[in-house]
Amino acid sequence: MPVDAPPRSMPIREMSLAELREYRRELREEEHRVSYWRRLVHARLDMVAAGWLSGRALTTRQIAVALGDGMHRHDRLAVLMLRVGEELPELPELSRLWATPIGHDGREADAPVVAGLAEAEAQLSTYRATLHTLLDAATAELVSRYRADPQACLEVLPVEPRRAAG
Repeated sequence: MPVDAPPRSMPIREMSLAELREYRRELREEEHRVSYWRRLVHARLDMVAAGWLSGRALTTRQIAVALGDGMHRHDRLAVLMLRVGEELPELPELSRLWATPIGHDGREADAPVVAGLAEAEAQLSTYRATLHTLLDAATAELVSRYRADPQACLEVLPVEPRRAAG
């Protein structure tokens, strides 16, 4: 279940400024989705580990500790950028792994699911690193173009209508 980087139709340098901006926006959205799913997989693995350590069902407080109840504002904003119902492409096992109950029958029974979640986390991390590389390249190209033509960056600023003097 490998995850590939989003395809692009042409090299970055051949994209128009509008295409480059759109490509970079799509990469950022994809990175938010991948980071969200990665955090969910981490949370599930953390909860399983905490359950294994306690040897019984977790209390609400133990779940909060396992999930790190000190979530940062940035993390919450990243979650808000997702569209409801979006699925991560090319990770069909993730839905099955997520839906499989764990923590009730002991470590040995949970081992295949935990191994699958760990594999999914590794793939998501690799994919996320690839997205960061692509984002860095797109950002560098955008900065290069703005340096060559500083006026081009003004196109994305909101324009307020002028009031008639009078």
